Amino acid sequence: MRLKGVFIILGMILAPALVHGQLQDGQIVENFTLQKHGSDEEISLYDYEDYVIVLDFFAYWCGPCQTSSPELEEGVAQYYKEQGATENGAKVVMIAVSIDNNNTGAVNSFVQNAGLELVGLDTNGAAWRQFGQGYVPHFAVVNGVANSNYEQWEVIHTNYGYRGANFYRNQAESVVPAEDSSDPSAYETWAAENVSNASERGADADPDGDGYSNLYEFACGSDPSDHRSGFPIGCSRSESGEYSFRYARSKSAEGVNSAVQVSSNLGDWSDISTVSVAENETDMGDYWEVEVLVPEEALDQLFVRRMVSLPGSL
Repeated sequence: MRLKGVFIILGMILAPALVHGQLQDGQIVENFTLQKHGSDEEISLYDYEDYVIVLDFFAYWCGPCQTSSPELEEGVAQYYKEQGATENGAKVVMIAVSIDNNNTGAVNSFVQNAGLELVGLDTNGAAWRQFGQGYVPHFAVVNGVANSNYEQWEVIHTNYGYRGANFYRNQAESVVPAEDSSDPSAYETWAAENVSNASERGADADPDGDGYSNLYEFACGSDPSDHRSGFPIGCSRSESGEYSFRYARSKSAEGVNSAVQVSSNLGDWSDISTVSVAENETDMGDYWEVEVLVPEEALDQLFVRRMVSLPGSL
């Protein structure tokens, strides 16, 4: 009991029966997967590619954690949720990692009292084995940004004992993403925020299986994880004999090349501007509803499609 009291005074508590981690500043983290608290979903470190990840290792029985976890939630997680990114343009996410999950009720109470929004249950010690040195609270800052002044998945800093929210914000602020003159970042940012599985974030991927690729969902402003949210292409014929070709164009889909094309054989395509057309736009709030009117004679035995691409991809 006397020894335990000393540890409490020092602001850390020894975590029982846990293997000490080996990772130090500058080393590379292996991917790990956690059970997401309050959900059947899982959280993987590599899901947060292009983010700076702040890890808060806690235990429900840890006295100092009851102070550090809510302070980090407010001073790091909520701070960057409001700011959007660091001054250098790096996105930041904080994951609170529960290392002892034997008492579900106690873990739930801790999470609720601390106001934690993103919590992973390290049920098999996959994360703790890499970082833990026997004491909680323990903290780590990992760089997930692919092109920056650090290697991707490099440990920027790791330590046990709380040093204040400003300290960990300063660690996150040290990441400087490389500039990209082609600027495909608008799509990449959207994919990271809207597609939970990093392996399904490619422009051609279709996570919800609705027949529309991620890039097309980005261009339309629909939800790539919900097949019911799409904006299908519409085509109808007016009383005057014109064909009305309609689609949605998101106002926030920057850096996307878009074209309406026609073909007589589904093999050779040309821009629809080669035929006599009229185009109308209706402001729908988050997106424009675009209507292309094509004379009947211009579409005799022709097919129409909408194509979207990122700069340099077509």
